[in-house]
Amino acid sequence: MTKVFKRVDGDYHIVSVNANDEVIIDTSNVNVTGNLIVSGNMSYIDVEELRISDPWIYLNNSNTTFASNSGILTQTASSVYAGLRWNETDSRWESNPSTNSEGTSGTWSNISTGAQGT
Repeated sequence: MTKVFKRVDGDYHIVSVNANDEVIIDTSNVNVTGNLIVSGNMSYIDVEELRISDPWIYLNNSNTTFASNSGILTQTASSVYAGLRWNETDSRWESNPSTNSEGTSGTWSNISTGAQGT
């Protein structure tokens, strides 16, 4: 199979004409050399295994008010989720074995406090 190279001098943009048009790449592998920046309101990653080399995952990173809770939810049944969150108001980690997909229902239980020595 012959490889085809496209070399450009400067930025290279692929822009769809209509607002609802999609750009689809249908191949077995896509290799990105360099940084990958994805901008938008949501990013979906539909994989069976996700491997992350970085030791830190930042949640709520763009929050400038620092007045909100954040955490991780995992689906345990059709509409039931278990969660781990940082409670910003009480400065502590909490868990919940039965919440909704927004993490707003059920009872969150204290795991630890952010205060030293307690």
